[in-house]
Amino acid sequence: MTGPDLLVLVSPAVQVSYVAAYARIQRWISELVLLDINRGTGMLPLLLNRENPLLSELQGRPILSFDLTIVGSDSAGPGLVSVRRRARGGSQWQETPTDMRWPANVFSLSHVALPFSAEDPMYGPNKADGLIRLGELWFKGEQGVLGVPLRMLARQRYNPFFPYMERRVIEAAELIIKTKKGNYNLSSPQHDSL
Repeated sequence: MTGPDLLVLVSPAVQVSYVAAYARIQRWISELVLLDINRGTGMLPLLLNRENPLLSELQGRPILSFDLTIVGSDSAGPGLVSVRRRARGGSQWQETPTDMRWPANVFSLSHVALPFSAEDPMYGPNKADGLIRLGELWFKGEQGVLGVPLRMLARQRYNPFFPYMERRVIEAAELIIKTKKGNYNLSSPQHDSL
């Protein structure tokens, strides 16, 4: 196989339930990309599930039938993000620093955040005229007074790693199209013909 037939991107919130499904779909996966929690934050002692069962299981396997990529905290400093990759059939990890950073006070992504970039007008963190920015709502007050449960407002609403994920999905799709249909470039206007 020359490229991914299936690229799977998984947020920390979904990874716990993913362990059961993993056994069923592993034969179709060419690459699994996991988004880890922010391990460089001072909030780490407050987190309930610092250990990720899927990540622990996959890291403990001597051989994997797919490439494993983990986007997570870089040990070089708090807030920094690196990409760790282990090739299919290999046992060595390759760590690559990135220019990505964890936003302040964000300890993990939610599955809700995956498809939204920081530039999204509704879910992103930047203020826009006349819009309620769901990505940056921050309410304080007595419990039970607000009509929306506070737990719903604590979710991360945008994906700070969206450009990385978008690039990886496009690269995977281009490889699939190239191997299946010849030389085809998804970033060209021709993609509408599919």
